[in-house]
Amino acid sequence: MALSTKKRLILVKIESTYGTDSVPVIADAVLCTGLELSPLEGSAVDRNFIRPYFANSGSIRVENYASIGFETEIAGSGAAATAPEWGVLLRS
Repeated sequence: MALSTKKRLILVKIESTYGTDSVPVIADAVLCTGLELSPLEGSAVDRNFIRPYFANSGSIRVENYASIGFETEIAGSGAAATAPEWGVLLRS
């Protein structure tokens, strides 16, 4: 059974220093809709060997990455000079 992805929360926080976990908390949550997850994407290189028989030579994966796509509402923070909660999405 597939999971319902109508409304989901994602936690988004900018790293203070590169390579360290940012440890997001519930205050860093952004409500999103239409969540699309692709856990394994990438490219492959075909291995074109000369063989004395007819068969597939296969391929090797050379690049692996994950991608995510979603929609979120654009709403202000409600206070002057305060960034909205989706502002970190623009920075990332």
